[in-house]
Amino acid sequence: MKNSLIPILTVLFIAFIFTSSSLAQDLQDDPQQGDFPDGAKVRPEKILPDKVYVYDIEFSPVGTRLAVVGDFGILLYGTQKVDKPIKVGRTGVAWNVVFSPDGKVIASAGPNGTIRLLDANTRELLQTLNGRIRKKDKKLMISGVSYSPDGNTIISRHNEMKDSTLRLWDMDTGKLLRTFSGHKKFINHMAFSPDGKVIAAGSDDKTLCLWEADTGNLLHTLSGHTHAVNSVAFSPDGKIIASASSDGTLRLWNVNTGQLLRTLTTEDISYIRSVAYSPDGRKIASYDGFVIILWDVHTGQILGKFRDRYNVTAVRFKVVFSPDGSMLASCGYNEVNLWDVNTGHHLRTLITGIQNGRSTKFGHRIKQFRSSRRN
Repeated sequence: MKNSLIPILTVLFIAFIFTSSSLAQDLQDDPQQGDFPDGAKVRPEKILPDKVYVYDIEFSPVGTRLAVVGDFGILLYGTQKVDKPIKVGRTGVAWNVVFSPDGKVIASAGPNGTIRLLDANTRELLQTLNGRIRKKDKKLMISGVSYSPDGNTIISRHNEMKDSTLRLWDMDTGKLLRTFSGHKKFINHMAFSPDGKVIAAGSDDKTLCLWEADTGNLLHTLSGHTHAVNSVAFSPDGKIIASASSDGTLRLWNVNTGQLLRTLTTEDISYIRSVAYSPDGRKIASYDGFVIILWDVHTGQILGKFRDRYNVTAVRFKVVFSPDGSMLASCGYNEVNLWDVNTGHHLRTLITGIQNGRSTKFGHRIKQFRSSRRN
């Protein structure tokens, strides 16, 4: 009996060694593992491992690069041609990413309570801003950052349910300049107005707050949504702010008066996760995680729909226009896609977390553009 078990055990041992070696090699090859030297090029469209997520995307100011962040850190993709992404620094988990207005610096936020500033070209760490400046900030995690249009300051939001404030930081000194209060619950998104004079934020308390950036004075608290406000976006001229809510509506507000100008909704969606203004101010893109809808700002008509449906877990959703308005990038269901705004064609899938088994089980990926007009 013992002799008959020896060959079996030998085969099992060899199989175990081979499998472990293959798995280790797969993890080593995967661009999301964070073990690459700065600037190392890694394979595009690599399937993400389980429990590894994409959290945010952002175009560079000239639109030639797209930053993608998640559990794997920061990856830079070229948008003009198919090329391998470049890993930026050793940031660890990154929840949010933004370029400085001149495109020279990349700022990222993460669970360690810091804002990391990296050189966009050399990918070297330039500065670290510590958000845990008070004793009660011991467990504070920064979930989002946004640059002012002049690049002199940066604003942060946080994931602590008890901390429903925004903080403004000086980029040269790293000092906290002021705190913006007004929301009663978790802040989901914030933005600077194009002239940098107003800061807006949307919250789980179903409102938008508008502050004066220089003083921190609360200008307006905009009420009307029946569920959480997930995303906000200023029009290019700064006169209108759009809000996206879990109540399934987009609302357009006058920034100066706080007056509600228009409500956009359709039966196709029950909640909206992200909203973005086109650079020319004529269109708005909304995203619920399944469908990207293009709206005409002036008429409220639906110009088209980019359908993007998958059966995998999602953590963050975002849609953003390229600086020239020709492309849309979407982040949702652990996948990042590029779309042609004019034709509606799907251009590229930059990164995906969809497993082969799932995509075959539920059929081919549905990626189509359907133009539609309201009567």
